[in-house]
Amino acid sequence: KGDAVGAVKSYERAIELNPNFAMAHNNWGQAKEGLGLGDDALRGYRRALAIDPQQPQAWFNLAHLLEVQGARVESGQSYWKAYELLRAAEDYDENVQYREFAARARAAASRLGVDQ
Repeated sequence: KGDAVGAVKSYERAIELNPNFAMAHNNWGQAKEGLGLGDDALRGYRRALAIDPQQPQAWFNLAHLLEVQGARVESGQSYWKAYELLRAAEDYDENVQYREFAARARAAASRLGVDQ
């Protein structure tokens, strides 16, 4: 998993330089989650989404952590939001990674009872 502590510090520096850098907040959350700090991770994901609610990666990461924590309804809704954003991406048809994550997000949402 690499150096999560170093990653946290790097993302904190990026956030210090640009507090509205949504992806830095998302990545900070991932690093914190990697360290087992779920509450911090949730704050990072939610902050990323407050800055830019069109970030499918942050929705997916939030959904995954909420599912792990047992928040099934919010998790399913967040997976579905990630799915919708990925499907709406301009280069969805050409982007294999978007299609794979969209399929994973839709399957997870369905498993959690969210099929909109």
